[in-house]
Amino acid sequence: MISTAGTPNSEGTSSASVVPRAARPTRFDRPARPLGEQLVDAHIISQAELESALAMQSQRGLRIGELLMELGIVDEETLLPFIEQQLGVPAVRLREGLLDPTAVKVIPRALAERLHVVGMFLVRDTLTVALSDPQNLQKLDEIERLSGYRVNPVFVFAPALARMLKRCYEEDFEVDAVTADFDRSSVELQADITDVSITAIERMVDGSPVINLVNYLILQAIRRAASDIHIEPGRKYTVVRFRIDGQLVEVLRPRRDIHPAVVSRVKVMAKMDIAEQRMPQDGRCQVAVEGKEVDLRVSTLPTVLGEKVVMRVLDRRRLTFNLDRLGFTHDLLTKFKQLLAKPHGLLLVTGPTGSGKTTTLYSALELIKSVHRNIVTVEDPVEYQL
Repeated sequence: MISTAGTPNSEGTSSASVVPRAARPTRFDRPARPLGEQLVDAHIISQAELESALAMQSQRGLRIGELLMELGIVDEETLLPFIEQQLGVPAVRLREGLLDPTAVKVIPRALAERLHVVGMFLVRDTLTVALSDPQNLQKLDEIERLSGYRVNPVFVFAPALARMLKRCYEEDFEVDAVTADFDRSSVELQADITDVSITAIERMVDGSPVINLVNYLILQAIRRAASDIHIEPGRKYTVVRFRIDGQLVEVLRPRRDIHPAVVSRVKVMAKMDIAEQRMPQDGRCQVAVEGKEVDLRVSTLPTVLGEKVVMRVLDRRRLTFNLDRLGFTHDLLTKFKQLLAKPHGLLLVTGPTGSGKTTTLYSALELIKSVHRNIVTVEDPVEYQL
């Protein structure tokens, strides 16, 4: 049941009074002292300042917290802990670095503007959203129904939300968002390993946009099970594509002016010559993403618009060197195993990029290796270590 009779909300203005259904937790259905009184008790504002703000509130139509910030009496960082305790949900300062562009796109722009909500990040089947009235269960139910995800609300101030709604659906938002707030030390070059540790979102601090962008691409490629990352220069934009299930899918269009810096960052990671831009180069590096090791094989190729970069993602977690699990038909698998059992001969395995040639060959080696055989592979570069 949802009643829309005007009743005072937790910050002293009229809003929908929501009676939560049994299907949702009742964390919002709790008595709470007015925010202004809490601030007075905490000696953050004086009683006179509160009374002055309350007198102006009916004229301005703002919530008491927003009005106190506008008057310069308190700042946003001071208010957020009180609001978080009052509402029982996280309260954050909304900024681009807190938003995952993938989560933003889950909610169409028209719906986001109508409901005054923006997607923040997506974890499995749960979408975290920012809104200024997280106690509005009717709105949360509608977002869940239309998005198909469970919704986790986060409080943000309405003016910040309005500004973000104008910004987050612009074409260049993706790059600015993903490079805004990653940890400056999220990539640490060591002897043989590069550590990509992307931790709790609310603990992110400002870092280098180029490093952050490369980190983001690696992280997203691994999460989306991409086999390759393609970074190609264009006339106006750099085009970033992932190869997923054999098909190239465009994921980002960063500004063209950062392309040389992105290429240089990848070269540094792969121990390549950043000064050499007229000849193709190959390199490799190892990264630890969320505590798990992944190999990257890197190649660069000069073009008329700049250097093109391809990073092959070799995720050991997804490896399966078992011929029985590669999708062969029974007849073909039997014939293939018979060929592998022969004492000599030449077996050619051909196919396009990402079709499974290397996996097939390594699976074949896994089948025939034994203490009685001496096996040597000739590879450049070596993709996996058996």
